[in-house]
Amino acid sequence: ILNSANNADDTQQKQQEATGDNSTNPGIPNENRDDDGDSKRRALLEQKLRAQVEYYFSDDNLLTDVFMLKEIKKNPQGYVSIAVILKFPKMKKLKTDYESLQTALRSSSHLHVNKKGWGVKRIAGLPKISPEIMAKVKPPKSSNHTHLNNPTANPNIHNTINLHTDEGGYTQHPAAHQEHTSPRIVALKVIATNLKGRVERAWGRTKRANKRQNN
Repeated sequence: ILNSANNADDTQQKQQEATGDNSTNPGIPNENRDDDGDSKRRALLEQKLRAQVEYYFSDDNLLTDVFMLKEIKKNPQGYVSIAVILKFPKMKKLKTDYESLQTALRSSSHLHVNKKGWGVKRIAGLPKISPEIMAKVKPPKSSNHTHLNNPTANPNIHNTINLHTDEGGYTQHPAAHQEHTSPRIVALKVIATNLKGRVERAWGRTKRANKRQNN
């Protein structure tokens, strides 16, 4: 009787291994159970990613987050590069990648990913920011720096400039080369011209003196 029972158990185990049904034997890995576990882990990770980025764009954070406000202001439509967000310390701790973050953000009810998929922005308008914070966000009027996300801030860019599309993407167009002349350069040019004139006059006097000596 014992031998028959053991043989029956052995036969049942072999059948389970062949069919992949190990629900009655937790000691043997179940592929279906592993797939369910992976799906749950992915869903949990997406939830964490979405919640973290939504916080970055939230009213509470933007009221004091100068860096985030600067990133938003770089683009006329308010898109922030997903590649930039991936570099944030808390995002690095979540150990995600570009596609996973992009997928997580597409299902957000507070954020919008543009058609090309490179940027994300908040759907609602920006909250009212205090003048003190905005003074840190806005560059000085005399600044000649050009933001990567807003190339049209300075039209005098050599080689090419990027013009924004409706979705916040960029198309490249030739840029006009314009020479910027500072007062220092003007002064140097004047000095060089005067020196050139003096050299030419001195050389003329030397030639005339040599000619008189030869005569």
